[in-house]
Amino acid sequence: MTTEPPAAAPPMPPQPSSLPPPSAPTVARGRLWQALRQRWVRWRRALLVFSTGQLSVQLLGFVTGLFVLRWMTADEYAKAGVVLGFQTVFTALVDLGVGGALVALIGQRGHEPQTVGAYVAAARWWRAWLLLGLLPLGAWAFLVLAHRQGWPAHEAALLYLGLAVALFYAGVTAWATAPLLLNQRLGAMYLALNAGALMRLMGAWALHRAGQLDALSLTLLGTLSSLLTAGLCWHAARRHVQAPPASSAATRLEIRRYVAPLVPLTVFYALQGQLGIFLMAWFGQAQQVAEVTALGRLGQLFAFLSALFGMLVMPLFARMPVAVFVSRYGWAVAATLLLALLLTAAAFALPEPLLWLLGPRYGHLLQEVPFIVLAGALGFAGGALWSIHAARKWVFWRATAFYIAGVLATQLLFVALVDLSTTRNVVLMGVATNAAGLLAQGLVAWLGLRQHRAHPIPQT
Repeated sequence: MTTEPPAAAPPMPPQPSSLPPPSAPTVARGRLWQALRQRWVRWRRALLVFSTGQLSVQLLGFVTGLFVLRWMTADEYAKAGVVLGFQTVFTALVDLGVGGALVALIGQRGHEPQTVGAYVAAARWWRAWLLLGLLPLGAWAFLVLAHRQGWPAHEAALLYLGLAVALFYAGVTAWATAPLLLNQRLGAMYLALNAGALMRLMGAWALHRAGQLDALSLTLLGTLSSLLTAGLCWHAARRHVQAPPASSAATRLEIRRYVAPLVPLTVFYALQGQLGIFLMAWFGQAQQVAEVTALGRLGQLFAFLSALFGMLVMPLFARMPVAVFVSRYGWAVAATLLLALLLTAAAFALPEPLLWLLGPRYGHLLQEVPFIVLAGALGFAGGALWSIHAARKWVFWRATAFYIAGVLATQLLFVALVDLSTTRNVVLMGVATNAAGLLAQGLVAWLGLRQHRAHPIPQT
C-alpha cells in the first residue's frame, strides 16, 4: 500500500511590509552618495595615473638636475643655465598660449578627430610663423650675451642650434598632449614624457662617466630627448587628430582672438620669469649665474603641483557646468593659497634639507633658500589661478595691462635701487615680482566673476 505525498501548500499571498517606505531625504542622500561614489570611481584611475606618471617625470627631472648640478663645474653649469633660460623664454614666445588654448577651445569636442585636427593645423600654422620671426632675433640676443660671458663663438653657435631644434619638437609635443588630455589618455602621455626624462638622466650619467659632460653635450642630449618625447606623444595622439591639408582661416582667427589678450602677458611673463639669470649673466660672473641657476632647481618642488593644475584641474574647469562653478572655484582658490603658505613656512623653518640637495659647492646659500621657495610658492599660486581663469576664458586687456604695469614697476625699482650683482638681491626681486603677479590674478578673478554673473555660459 502506497501513500501519496501530501499536496503542496498553496502559496501565501504577499504580506504588506511592516517597514515604512524610505523618506524623501533618505532617498536623496542615497542618490547623492551613489553619485559621489561613481565620480570617485571615474577619477580614481585618472588620479592614480597622474600621480605616478607626473611624480616619476618630476622625480627624474629633479634627480637629473641635482646630479648635473654636482657633476658640472660652475663655469659649465652657468652656460647650461643661460641656455635653459633662453629655451624657457623661447618656448613661451613661439607658442604665445596657442598650445594651451587648444584645451579651452576644443573643450567638450575632444572626441571629434576632425575638430581636433582643425585646431592642431591652425596651431601649426601659427607656430611656424612665430618660429621664423623669433629665431633670428633670438640668435642675436643669445650671441651678444655669450660674447659678454666670453664663450667661444663656435660653441655658442652650436648651443643655439641645439636649442632651436628642441623648440620645434616641443611644439609637436604641445599639439599632441592637448587631445591626449581631453580624452584622458594620461597613461600614453606620461609614457612619452617619462621616456624622454629617463633618456636625459641616463645620457647625463653616461656623459659624466666618459668625462664629456659639459654645457654643449647636455644641450644636445636635451634635443635628442625632446625628439623622443615628441615622437611618442604624436604616435599616441594620431588617432584623435584628423588634420586637414591646410588650416582654416576661420580657426586661425578664432585662436588669434582667444590668444590676443594673452600675448603681452605671455611675452612679459616669459621674460620676467628668467630675468634673474639674464641679469646675473649681464652684471655678474659665472659663479653668480651658477648660484641663481642652482637655486632655481628648488623651484621644481612646485612643478608637480603646477602640472596637477595643467593636467587635471584646468581641463576639469574647462568642462565644469555653470551651476557648480562658483563654489568649486572658491574651494580651489582657498586650497591653492593654503598649500603655498604651508610650503613656504616649512622652508623657513627647515631650510637645511633643501640646501643639502644643492651640494657642498652651494652650502653658503642658506639664507637665500627660504626666499627662493617663497618666490616659487607665489609663482605657483599665481600660475594655478591663471590656469583656471584661462580655462574659463577669463581673458581681459585691463588685467593684462595691470599685470604688466605692476611687475614692470617692481622690476624697474629693483634695477634702479638695488645691487643686482648679488644672488640674494636677485632672489628678492623674484619674490617681489611674483607677489605682483599674484595680485594681478585678483583683478582677473573680480572681472571674471562679474562676467560670470552677467553671462554664465562660456563663449566658444
